[in-house]
Amino acid sequence: MRVWDSALELVPKAHVIGDTRGVVSSWPITRRNRFSVLHIVASHAARPHTRAVLAVKNGLTIDDIIDTVHVFPTLSESIKLAAHHSTWMLGR
Repeated sequence: MRVWDSALELVPKAHVIGDTRGVVSSWPITRRNRFSVLHIVASHAARPHTRAVLAVKNGLTIDDIIDTVHVFPTLSESIKLAAHHSTWMLGR
């Protein structure tokens, strides 16, 4: 299983709050188009963590996460960024 990291510095809200330190690591399950794990390391991780837990627990596909409307700007966009990154890495 391959791990992909998406830097929090790519999320506009991180720039708004003045703290771009952090990363979202994702472990996609390719045959099911889902994440098995989303790991967030950041000082404000509680905000996007809730969405990550719901996505994994409810078995949302990577496409479901991409298609979800995320309030802008929000740190939860880091989850969507991880989903986009995974589709790019999987060549879809």
